[in-house]
Amino acid sequence: MEVENYDASKREWYKTAIGGNGKIVRTKPYFDVALNSLITSNLRSFTDKNGKLLGVIGIGIQQSIISDTLNKMKTGKTGFFMLVHNTGIIMADGSNPKNNFKKIEDVKIQGLNQILSNNSKGISVVIDGKKYLVN
Repeated sequence: MEVENYDASKREWYKTAIGGNGKIVRTKPYFDVALNSLITSNLRSFTDKNGKLLGVIGIGIQQSIISDTLNKMKTGKTGFFMLVHNTGIIMADGSNPKNNFKKIEDVKIQGLNQILSNNSKGISVVIDGKKYLVN
């Protein structure tokens, strides 16, 4: 990609940042050709003192790093961490890395699809015959 022809304002991550109106927003996972990897970015737009848009700033994190980190984390004897994007994509499943980057409905974990509409009140799900509390 030639730098002289690069227009960040046409990129989806840029549009996501602008849509956040100065708040930090997270992109859905996207494929970065230069890194040959799935990326999730945290972004925010910024303005001058008069409110004129100056640009956006962000940091992209490779999905493999998120997955590797969560796969190593445990809670109690049997607990684990799973990170689900608000689009329903499982970003990391600490109990089964094969579920990483799949949609909730594709992994057939009974009740997990409720987490997106539950407002973090907690739900119970059954995974391999064991009941887990999910927030």
